[in-house]
Amino acid sequence: MLEFINFKVVNFPRCRVIGKTLKSNFKGEDHGVPAFWDQCLKDGTFKHLLALSPISDDHVGWIGELDIESGDFTYMVGMLFTADTPVLGGMDSRDIP
Repeated sequence: MLEFINFKVVNFPRCRVIGKTLKSNFKGEDHGVPAFWDQCLKDGTFKHLLALSPISDDHVGWIGELDIESGDFTYMVGMLFTADTPVLGGMDSRDIP
C-alpha cells in the first residue's frame, strides 16, 4: 500500500529531471510503474544519480508525453538537478521550465 510520508508542494527554479524512463500504456491492467520503481531502487540507479549532486536526495516520478487516444505515456524515475547538469550515459532527462 502506498503511503505519503512527507508530501509537500515546493516551487523551484528551472531544473532537469534525470533518471530512467519507461514507455507504457495506461489502458492495460499493468502499466509497469510499480515494478519499474522496484527495479530502479535495486539496480543502483540512485547511487549513480547521487554522484551528480542532485538538488536534494528526494526521488521523483515524472510522467509526460501522454497520448490520450492511445494511452501511451512516458514515466521517468529519477532525481532533480540544476538545469545545466550533464546527463550520464544510459540515463534520460527532461527539462522543467
